Amino acid sequence: MRHKVMLEQKAGRAQAMTLRYFPGQRPICRARFSVSPIQEFLMSSEVISIGQPVPQFHAAAYGKASSIRIDDLRGTVVVIYFYPKDDTPGCTTEGQEFTALYPEFQAVGAEILGVSRDTLASHEKFSCKFNFPFPLLADTDEALCKAFDVLKEKNNYGKVGIGVERSTFVIDREGKIAYIERKVKAAGHAAAILDIVKQLP
Repeated sequence: MRHKVMLEQKAGRAQAMTLRYFPGQRPICRARFSVSPIQEFLMSSEVISIGQPVPQFHAAAYGKASSIRIDDLRGTVVVIYFYPKDDTPGCTTEGQEFTALYPEFQAVGAEILGVSRDTLASHEKFSCKFNFPFPLLADTDEALCKAFDVLKEKNNYGKVGIGVERSTFVIDREGKIAYIERKVKAAGHAAAILDIVKQLP
């Protein structure tokens, strides 16, 4: 006797499973699960949480330095904000608000790093256009995005793909993650992060 049932699997799509059994015997379960390329990609990202050490990285940047090594900023509060794309409305608003408050961040010993998957050439145009005073990191290989788990499945007008979820991480002076905010709304975000930074020892 055979029965077909459908199972749900959190990580991927379930295919039909055949249960095969005979009177007096325990069921023999034969199942196959397939994971879509997008889901497999997302499963490769790291899980990151408050209190753990910041992921180590050395990334190319445009701005105050040609590259940023996170270890070199030990002793400084670091605000790392991930944004989807250079010179788009929300990302411009976010960058401009961090720029307006940058002197206040500096006054409390904090540095700001913007990160996207754009190239250095794109960062240069974006930064020069709006006079950003902080570095923009070029995560073209998505290593940083994966390390901070900001790549998420997005559905734009029926087209499913991988995109950067606007997210901000505050790193304390000991190199540990002190604050995480995901699904950020750009307007007013910089001021809220400044208030959090001011509360850190």
